[in-house]
Amino acid sequence: MSNHAGLGAREINLVLFGDSAVGKSSIARRFTCWEYSPNYIADHVLHRPFKLITLDGKQYKVCLWVLSINITERFLNWTNRDSVGFIFVYDLTRKPSLDYNQKWVYAIKQRGLSNPTMLMGNKCDRPGWERQVEPSLVNEWVTDNNTDFSVEVSAKNGVNVEESIVNLSAHIVSSIS
Repeated sequence: MSNHAGLGAREINLVLFGDSAVGKSSIARRFTCWEYSPNYIADHVLHRPFKLITLDGKQYKVCLWVLSINITERFLNWTNRDSVGFIFVYDLTRKPSLDYNQKWVYAIKQRGLSNPTMLMGNKCDRPGWERQVEPSLVNEWVTDNNTDFSVEVSAKNGVNVEESIVNLSAHIVSSIS
């Protein structure tokens, strides 16, 4: 499906950006298969798991493009024509992982894209004392980067994973329709 060209194919492509070990693949696996593995080993390839969802009585194929660090920059050219939403993933227990997403926001803006975006903080299941990213910092990041949604999730226990991706998909469908 083309950017802003309607949903004729009824395929929603969401690209997950983020530093290594923030849980991009685990989030995708939780959304598509409702599974989690604590022993997941990230590789250096592109993953594209998908799940069928129903919005307003119509079925959509939500594809999550999970990019490893080493191919993300080369893959950004693809975003101009096929993606409709971006999810910036960070680890709530590692502040630098939030800062890392700034380069992807910049790269997307440089390409003139204004696709719907979501900031997704993973590992909300961890104890509060492990948290390095405070809500005030997230609110500032969302405001500074014109992000449409912000959510905390846990790929480990499934908190907010499905709901947030379905909400972003619904937002995309309503903005294109």
